[in-house]
Amino acid sequence: EAIKRIISNFIKHESYLIQEGNTITIKFLEYPIKSQRFNLELDESELSKIEINLKGHIDRVDIFNNTYRIIDYKTGLIQDSDLKGKDTQSIHSKPKILQLLLYSWLINKTQDNISLPVLAGVINLRAKNFKFQPCVINKQSMIDDIILTEFEKQLQNLLLEMFHPNQNFSHLDRDENCRFCD
Repeated sequence: EAIKRIISNFIKHESYLIQEGNTITIKFLEYPIKSQRFNLELDESELSKIEINLKGHIDRVDIFNNTYRIIDYKTGLIQDSDLKGKDTQSIHSKPKILQLLLYSWLINKTQDNISLPVLAGVINLRAKNFKFQPCVINKQSMIDDIILTEFEKQLQNLLLEMFHPNQNFSHLDRDENCRFCD
């Protein structure tokens, strides 16, 4: 019943936005991004070259008043601070920014004719107002080519760090065991 109420309220909210004069064109729902190859060189040797395939499912891509929006639906509490970063290095400490910029980067790689401005953000389905909360990098909410280029460099650095053979992993100090550890 709770899910039915949330969906009903969300549809009413979308209808209200349209009645207020907004235009919404849904381009994709549960959009599967084709795998994108990301090549890494861990060091100078030929054996250290690896290929990583990145892919995902984007909850929704729409055009809202002549702006592309890449939307991830959330059911938990999302603070605006979770979606704001000083620069693209924020992906190291803010996983929601990483997710939204990765979706933006993947869509940019797979869709040819995106000539409209692009926003990436979340809609909290448990919130009463269903407000679109955009990802903001360096006080800028539009995801442009400069941000995507900087993101790609940060993504490469993050993946290099994760896959480097000399990188140590340590178990987090917490009460429950990790399903991969014990």
